[in-house]
Amino acid sequence: MNLAIISLIVLVMVVAIGFIKKVNLGFLSLGVAFILGTIGDMSAKEISNGFSSSMFVTLVGVTFLFGMASNNGTLELFSKKIVALVGKKTVLIPILMFVLSAFISAIGPGHIAAGILMTTFAMYLAFEMKINPIATALYAKLGANAGCASPLSLTGVLAKSLSDPLGYSGFGLHLFLSTLISGFIFTLILYVAFKGYKVKADNPLKLSEIPKFNREQRYTIIGIIVMVVCCIGFKLDTGLFAFVVAAVLILLGCADEKKAIKSIPWGTLVF
Repeated sequence: MNLAIISLIVLVMVVAIGFIKKVNLGFLSLGVAFILGTIGDMSAKEISNGFSSSMFVTLVGVTFLFGMASNNGTLELFSKKIVALVGKKTVLIPILMFVLSAFISAIGPGHIAAGILMTTFAMYLAFEMKINPIATALYAKLGANAGCASPLSLTGVLAKSLSDPLGYSGFGLHLFLSTLISGFIFTLILYVAFKGYKVKADNPLKLSEIPKFNREQRYTIIGIIVMVVCCIGFKLDTGLFAFVVAAVLILLGCADEKKAIKSIPWGTLVF
């Protein structure tokens, strides 16, 4: 039987075993890839070249940096301040959840990290305001998904890294905009379905009661802004530059390095 067909059959088997046995498909696939490659007379170097080290470094760098921003409270405090700005116009809260979540997702963390952060925050806010928590969390999650295909976000980086070797390029902006617009349309549908325009509640977040950004958080925000400007404006490598910013923040004592490392989803990255 052709080795390509055998590879496809083995791939299906690996996925099935992974789901049944609840084991990480990435680790399982790496082992099977070595066996298949050896059978197909491939060298160890040729087999390892199938694992994109540059993409892996990019994903680790971005998740490491935003793990710091999450652990030192920068992202959470930023979200609270933005929500507090709407004041008594709580009818804007549902749309704000989408916009804020999409923004955070787009600048680096991607839909998984931003989704976890923002849906948790949205649920807390909804219970405090006594409004529909499921709908509020959905606005935040849809926002995270909508912003995930930006050139800086993990999904956008993944799409570019996988398509470039195949000769497909130049679609990054179209992918980002189509994902963003479709997410916004779904959010508007839910906004109407859940009658978000009728939301009337007191905003529990008062700008005067929210603490100011401390030294560590201010430096973290500056670092993220510098990364966004350099990577988009000067086309610098997102992952490597994220490591540069993270290193500076560590030297300045702006984050707990061990907590940030633990926040990196290693299993997902290997997968």
